[in-house]
Amino acid sequence: MKTLEEWYVSGCDISELAHRCNLSYDAMFKVMKNSGIKMRQMYHLPYYPAVARDGQLVRSSFEHRVCNWLSDRNIAHKHEPYIPGSTAKGRRQKRGDFLVNGWFIEIWGLIGVPSYDAKKVEKLALYRQMNIPLIEIFPAAFSKDAPSGERWEDVLTRCLTRPTFHQPTLPI
Repeated sequence: MKTLEEWYVSGCDISELAHRCNLSYDAMFKVMKNSGIKMRQMYHLPYYPAVARDGQLVRSSFEHRVCNWLSDRNIAHKHEPYIPGSTAKGRRQKRGDFLVNGWFIEIWGLIGVPSYDAKKVEKLALYRQMNIPLIEIFPAAFSKDAPSGERWEDVLTRCLTRPTFHQPTLPI
């Protein structure tokens, strides 16, 4: 089985490798760069950020697909909303990928990258701490081989209804 570098050296471009690995272009670019693979000059410029059909600037091919899906269905959404409660002394406020109908949507485009995984853990803790409704989408959901019900479009249908909040029962 060929390694990522062998595929790239044999002529595959970053887009094709991203597709093979179920990653966005941006995610694959970062993986290759962090792996020390020497990039061909003409292919190292990422295609993203790009403008979605509704005019929003998105940062990955996965975000592009989600934003266009929402826009095509006239679903009001906000790209990169601030996560409530994410400001702390001297730290930047964190952002989700989308906010739709009371749901935050996170598209976890990288898997196994330590710096990204650390930020993910931090954000997930914040979502739990603040009791924020969250829809998570992983790269495998964008694969044409994803099982029915697990495809990104299937996952997104949850945001069409408002989340319900369960109030804890207080002792009397």
